[in-house]
Amino acid sequence: MSELYLARLRKAASFWKRQKTSAMEHRNYHTHTYHCGHATGSPSDYCMEAINQGVSVLGITDHAPYADGKWNTKRMDISELDTYFQEIREAKEAFPQLIVQ
Repeated sequence: MSELYLARLRKAASFWKRQKTSAMEHRNYHTHTYHCGHATGSPSDYCMEAINQGVSVLGITDHAPYADGKWNTKRMDISELDTYFQEIREAKEAFPQLIVQ
């Protein structure tokens, strides 16, 4: 086997080892809600599902708005920010057994 092939195998093995470790830790740091314009569900919906799947840490990572409205079909509108943060606060309170970030 060539050195390049072996290096690629080691890199792939390292990647999958990290994925397995992350899955064992039951964390999800990439969640989009309906605010981003290309997903569905509220922060509370995702919290409930995270708990059902045994997730202990949930990151809600909607795309932040641009002040000029650029790419507003793939991002929330700036007028939604207050509601977005309120929904996340409410989800944190409703699901204290889950770390919501």
